[in-house]
Amino acid sequence: MHRTCGWCGTVVAGERTNCSNCGGPLPAPPGSDPGPAPGAAPRALPSAYTRGLFANFGVLFGSIFSGVGCLVITLMCGFAILLPPLALGSLLGLLFAFIGSVFLFEGVRSAFRERRVLMWGEPVVGTVLSVAGEGSFSRITWSFEVDGATHAGTCQCSDPYVLTYGEGDTLHVVWLPKEGRSAVWPPLPGLEA
Repeated sequence: MHRTCGWCGTVVAGERTNCSNCGGPLPAPPGSDPGPAPGAAPRALPSAYTRGLFANFGVLFGSIFSGVGCLVITLMCGFAILLPPLALGSLLGLLFAFIGSVFLFEGVRSAFRERRVLMWGEPVVGTVLSVAGEGSFSRITWSFEVDGATHAGTCQCSDPYVLTYGEGDTLHVVWLPKEGRSAVWPPLPGLEA
């Protein structure tokens, strides 16, 4: 059975508990034993994983749009010396730069949130509610109980191994009560939500 490491993306064969490439913990096999609990906060996250968090849609799209916007502003202002009405074209560049900045800000904010949950979250044991394949990704939904209140979380994952989990299986979850956010520990590969 093959699994993909959520830390570095390496495909790992067999029933290993740690990745053969980065040494990071792998999710426990499906069942009633969630495996070893996450360590005490703050947890050290591999630098490659942290960099990967910032390679999300918002950061990539925002960087491109902001860059194009700044380029258009620069070109239009430069050409405006020769033909003054072209200065109005810089407004288009300003629009691109603004839209790109919004996406960039949200992408960076999302990456920091995910990082904060994994580093500082309180470990709890969660229960799988459902797993569904959606094209090349799988969506896993879990619930967990803290102080008598039940909370739920969900994420998308690119590893087909997740489809081997069933309703009622347990897994580790890290939870930030102040933000109401949770994440599977160790992280699953692909698009975390």
